[in-house]
Amino acid sequence: MRWTASRGWGEVKAPPFEVWIGYVFDHHVTDTKRAWYWKRDLADRARLDARTGLKYVTRMFTKPEPLINSFSPNQIGQGLEFICGASFDGCLETARTTSLPAEDRVALIDSIFPLYQRLFRRICDARLQHVQEVDDPDPARNRANAICFMFWDTAPIWPRENTTDDRHIAAACLRVMERTLTIDHLACREGALHGLGHFQRLRPTEVESIIDRFLAANPWLHDDLRAYAESARKGAVL
Repeated sequence: MRWTASRGWGEVKAPPFEVWIGYVFDHHVTDTKRAWYWKRDLADRARLDARTGLKYVTRMFTKPEPLINSFSPNQIGQGLEFICGASFDGCLETARTTSLPAEDRVALIDSIFPLYQRLFRRICDARLQHVQEVDDPDPARNRANAICFMFWDTAPIWPRENTTDDRHIAAACLRVMERTLTIDHLACREGALHGLGHFQRLRPTEVESIIDRFLAANPWLHDDLRAYAESARKGAVL
């Protein structure tokens, strides 16, 4: 059955998971500046309280295949832009909310790996985003590729301070990015390297070790991907 957005839910009670999925993904695809999530009424009905957001997003990331059957890659990409931070920071922000159980927050981060393995690997073009044209006349082109590339840059799960909890969250993020490098898909690996490049200033030793292991295990990498890995190792990513 196709998930579709429906109206009529109040502001107090969270919608059922399937209805919320429709609120997030069942929209016409436009350029980013005119995307549905900049309209307050549409964004508000897709917002969730922290505990429900943690639960719903973890569930969606862990088993994302129904999205493929219900929405286009561009609709999925646009919806994930909303989840990852465009006009919204509630769901993924919960990874840093210490009032929520630590094991649940780590489970959310761990669910990012199946998002890449079971969703992005299937719907993204096998091309590198960082070498594409910046000015694209088609606003709907490669929306899934774009968020696959920018996920770790956009998602509000970065550790803020060097606390025990922040170190725990950072370790979980690094573990997922390293696992993602094992997926034999250009876009997935590029997304992981992009995230590692940004984490380099926070955890330089760990990032360098992860990328060194990746390069050693993959001597026949695409030339542009190898060059990007070497840049990420130094934190030189945009």
